[in-house]
Amino acid sequence: MTAEPSLLTESRIRAAYSEGAGIYRILPRAVAVPGSVAELAALVRWAADTRAPLVPRGAGSGMAGGNVGRGVIVDLSQGFRALTVDPARRLARAGASVTWAEINAAARGLGLRLPPDPSSGAFATSGGMVSTNAAGPRSLRYGSVRRWIDAVEIVGADGEIRVVRRGGGAGPWHPAPETRHLVDQHFPKTRKNSSGYALDAFAQSGDELDLLIGSEGTLAFITQVDWRLEPIFPDVAGVALGFGELEALSDTVPYLLALNPSAVELLDRTILSFVEAAGVTLPAGLACLLLVEFERETAMAARGVVGDA
Repeated sequence: MTAEPSLLTESRIRAAYSEGAGIYRILPRAVAVPGSVAELAALVRWAADTRAPLVPRGAGSGMAGGNVGRGVIVDLSQGFRALTVDPARRLARAGASVTWAEINAAARGLGLRLPPDPSSGAFATSGGMVSTNAAGPRSLRYGSVRRWIDAVEIVGADGEIRVVRRGGGAGPWHPAPETRHLVDQHFPKTRKNSSGYALDAFAQSGDELDLLIGSEGTLAFITQVDWRLEPIFPDVAGVALGFGELEALSDTVPYLLALNPSAVELLDRTILSFVEAAGVTLPAGLACLLLVEFERETAMAARGVVGDA
């Protein structure tokens, strides 16, 4: 039997971990804060021996409830902070605790960035972004984080530490070939799907990596991520477009998409009411506001496309 790990059981600590950014509140049995991959692996082996449920947690910024539970909360936001940037390979190797903001701060001086930009990027951790297949306003051009992940280091349910790479095959997962058509027929054809495992991406690539991305920590703990980076565009311009009715977007958005924007964000009447409550005066009759960003190679091109919009 594996030795019992150091667990935090004080009531105030458990209460602090009973909620994340969402509406759920579930008091955990205990909290573990591993300081290394070896400590995490030992914790997982103990949990396997004792049948104790573990709940992976990053910064707690997720709203869907995956970061709370009645078992042992495993806080990965502290002990996995290593970060290196390789400009020649355009690669950032980040521990699970490293945030999106920290990656971009380290890469910016080298003219590089991690394009997907979750709204919680200031504190969203690498492990959490992989586990939720995070996205943001720039997902319109750059997609979710899935396409920007080259490899992950994981601790599996058996406590084994291993690295899963893009192009590394299906690992221990072997879907029946005769079920492939069911995935093709029934999975929604959307830019981003956060419902269940990404069986469509897994079926297409045959990579275990695509199954792990977005699995919310149910298949493995993410301890390190190899992120692909991209050069920063020289010039950026934006425009705010106001509409008197939400329905008008149906005619406008297809035109805007043809201009190849890098980001689009909608502020509806609910959000605008908070803006007004903060003391900002908005035009009368404004039903929604569309914020559009364009990245271009020159300032002239950026200004030109804003004029077209």
